[in-house]
Amino acid sequence: TDAWRNSLDHYQEFVIIVALDLKIEEIDTLVPIILAVQEDNDDAVSLMLELFDRDIDYEAKYGQRRIDPDLKQELQIKLIYITKHFDVQKHLAQRSQNLGQKKI
Repeated sequence: TDAWRNSLDHYQEFVIIVALDLKIEEIDTLVPIILAVQEDNDDAVSLMLELFDRDIDYEAKYGQRRIDPDLKQELQIKLIYITKHFDVQKHLAQRSQNLGQKKI
């Protein structure tokens, strides 16, 4: 449906915004939380949602004055999905490779 497509487009936009807002160093500080979320730690899930709550609220307004609770919930679910599927090892390998290149 159109509503679903619009939601998917908005979700992709949200992912890009979150990715652009995070610097590599910030992702590094999230690694322990990400790993805990990937192990289904409820406290880590709550912390991840809390850390991104302002961004999610902003995106859940989507041009409106009020937060759309359904969209907010959908974005929260997507954030946890992204977190659970984030390849920490790949990130750390890229980070270490980038640091090695800067020293040269």
